[in-house]
Amino acid sequence: MERYLSRLSALLLAGALVPTLCAAQSDANASFSNASPYGRATAGQDEAARQADQMRLNALAAWDQLPAAQKARLASQLATLDAAQRLELINSLPALKSLSDAEKQVLLAEIAVISPVPNSPPVAVITTATSATFVGWTALSPGNCQPAWDATFSGAQSTDPDGQVVSYHWNWATGPGFPTGEATSTDPSQVLRVIGSHFLYTVTLTVTDNSGATNATTVNYTTPRREEQPPTTC
Repeated sequence: MERYLSRLSALLLAGALVPTLCAAQSDANASFSNASPYGRATAGQDEAARQADQMRLNALAAWDQLPAAQKARLASQLATLDAAQRLELINSLPALKSLSDAEKQVLLAEIAVISPVPNSPPVAVITTATSATFVGWTALSPGNCQPAWDATFSGAQSTDPDGQVVSYHWNWATGPGFPTGEATSTDPSQVLRVIGSHFLYTVTLTVTDNSGATNATTVNYTTPRREEQPPTTC
């Protein structure tokens, strides 16, 4: 009998606690919902998401009607056009013309993802200095003084077919024992300090475009001839 009463008391206590615990859980859920910045989506938000998904499906379904070769060609063309020209091209295709304006915009965004166009590298072009300014004498070793010159080179004729050149890196060098030069700039013009009288230099320009692709070119350059005798010390 004593064991029965003890068990009955436990069951009665549990029965009293269950509603209390459920109420506490309900209050906690309500507090969390009110405190969270991410509440449940409203009916309007659900409908907007459904419409966005449907537009994407409609746009991709129309795109998939085109042959693979035509899609690749169109993706390349679209990458070279401005916004108005892209819409004009889309409207010229019967399979895509029937899309709504919003669906066309969705399609253009999707094409950039599903058919990315490879970046074309820049083309480096050097405009060689036509003159140089004598800036003094430089000692390469004791008793060996050589004329120093400043010669301005340019990479302004360098181009990028699908972007822009953002960096110009220069290297220049002559024979053994002579100092080499190196410089990087966003400015296409560069003053090169060269040494020697009628010495041959190799000048290399490496350009980088806005997508990180590079291209390099090299030219030969001969320093001016300095007729006067060099000093014994400099």
